[in-house]
Amino acid sequence: MILNVQQLNVAQKRLIDLNTWIRELQLAVNGSSDQFLILELRALEGFAADIQSEIEEYETLREGTVTSPEPTNLSDLPVLLVKTRIAHGWSQEKLAKITDTKVATLQQYEENSYLGASLSKLLEIAQALDVDTSEALRHTYGNSVGSPREIPSLNLGDFDWGQFPIKEAFDRGWIQDKFVKNRTEAFKTWFVESTGPYTVSALYRKQNNCTLQANEPSLLAWQARVLQIANHELDGLALPEFKGDDRWIKHLIRVTMEPDGPTKVKELLREHGILFVIEPQLPQTYLDGATLQTHDGVPIIALTLRRDRLDYFWFTLFHELGHLYCHLFSRLNNGFIDLDVLREEKLNDPSISTVGDELEAEADNFASEWLIHPSAWDTCLSRISASHEAVSADAQRLNIHPSIIAGRIRYEQNNYKVLNELVGHGQLWRHFQEYPHLG
Repeated sequence: MILNVQQLNVAQKRLIDLNTWIRELQLAVNGSSDQFLILELRALEGFAADIQSEIEEYETLREGTVTSPEPTNLSDLPVLLVKTRIAHGWSQEKLAKITDTKVATLQQYEENSYLGASLSKLLEIAQALDVDTSEALRHTYGNSVGSPREIPSLNLGDFDWGQFPIKEAFDRGWIQDKFVKNRTEAFKTWFVESTGPYTVSALYRKQNNCTLQANEPSLLAWQARVLQIANHELDGLALPEFKGDDRWIKHLIRVTMEPDGPTKVKELLREHGILFVIEPQLPQTYLDGATLQTHDGVPIIALTLRRDRLDYFWFTLFHELGHLYCHLFSRLNNGFIDLDVLREEKLNDPSISTVGDELEAEADNFASEWLIHPSAWDTCLSRISASHEAVSADAQRLNIHPSIIAGRIRYEQNNYKVLNELVGHGQLWRHFQEYPHLG
């Protein structure tokens, strides 16, 4: 698809060259039985027809005579946004300026059908182009969602803010003004400012990770807090762009062996364009962590540290990295909220089912295979003899913390009474004493 005038000019020149080449081949093919020349001619004619079609589509869109239908699914939105921009007569530079997006970033979005753009950015661009996304959002998030343009005047007022953990937000210092008269209004303002363009999808995101009865408003408040922290950290921070290169993860695995390994995670992730946020869970959320994006698409890994165990910390961290590398930039999704990542309750009670098991299984596999590669796991003596000596020897050989091997054995054997001394009970929270709400 042609996206701008520069590409149109290139396409037109290419078409002229192709047509010249085609006429020359037609003369050569005339009366010839050379099948290679005939096939080459047919291929060039097909290529020229495709370019001609793209030119005609772009010129028709520029005339503004084509009206695009309202998208019924979020997967329809990327192409519709490009077509609508062209039909408006807007350049990529104009849309980038209106939506406070770098021109190069917007060009990359359009070239790749908005792959890698957060849902919030898609909604922001749709709103700038006056594309009604209510039906697409309703299809994805349920019948209660309305158009983004309705949210400030209608839906925020209709939402039951009293269900949110407002007192907890003030007690934890998320909102600094403790003497404000109307705490509900102050919380509402804080929530909208923290989530920004995420407000629409956040308010109507359906909890779908687990059958545990998690408190949805508390989950949303926690998500808003994570975004608040992330955006605050980005101020003045020269964070490199996340490239999707996973070679550095081998270094992260070696860090598990270091006595202060958990405290080194934040800086190591920052070096590779990932923000790392710790925010203890709120009551009745069963929340282990999340993989999110800031408004500008900066990836965030956030953990609650609700269990004071090293094996839990490392597996949860790598599980979230799995969502980051496998899912976050390949789907129209703000992020992944993970409840009870280790799912010990599920192992002990098969009646507990998980919606979206495929994505969770992929994140689990990512964590398992990076922490202990299957070929290395096959050689571990501790799989057969789950003794302290065998676990320690395997950990030393694989250059990984013993708690990770012990946790793997407990999971595979569905026996959480073995190797208690090796999973790092009571050895995690001491690395994060600045968070008083842990535990």
